[in-house]
Amino acid sequence: MKRLLLILFGGILSANAATLQQETTRVNLNGVIIVPACAIAAQAQDQSIELGVVDETRMAKGAEPSYPFSIRLVDCLPNEDSATDNTLAVTFMGQHEGSNPWFNLRGDNAGIGMQIKDLDGRIIQPGVSRSGYSLKSNDDYLHYSASLVKTSAYFKAGEVNATLSFIIDYK
Repeated sequence: MKRLLLILFGGILSANAATLQQETTRVNLNGVIIVPACAIAAQAQDQSIELGVVDETRMAKGAEPSYPFSIRLVDCLPNEDSATDNTLAVTFMGQHEGSNPWFNLRGDNAGIGMQIKDLDGRIIQPGVSRSGYSLKSNDDYLHYSASLVKTSAYFKAGEVNATLSFIIDYK
């Protein structure tokens, strides 16, 4: 009896296996191969720029001190398809109003903003992509400076702070 059940059970499994072997299955594979972008060095990801104490009379005269900072890019692969260097576009994001060329500051101040300039002294407009940065090697720096600027004739001294982020578009 046990032998008969095993033979019957084995026959049922064989029939199912034969059915499975006769089915056709299709697998579609889709994807995109990309050139990897540069990585941002760990020490450049979260930076703090200490402004220290800024003299109100210097601010009134428009003599704002400048605070340099850099974004270090690593593992940038060369563009094999082009005779030119790889290029980047960088967008700085932060609180701002309209098309003002400065970022708003938090704190108990008034009439003061923060302006970012690139190495060539060009003002970085908040939320606007600035293109044309060329990568010369697989380990490169983007240099900037931040400065406090008067945003109105009246300003009030006080604590200042801001948080900015940036987006790098690798081309």
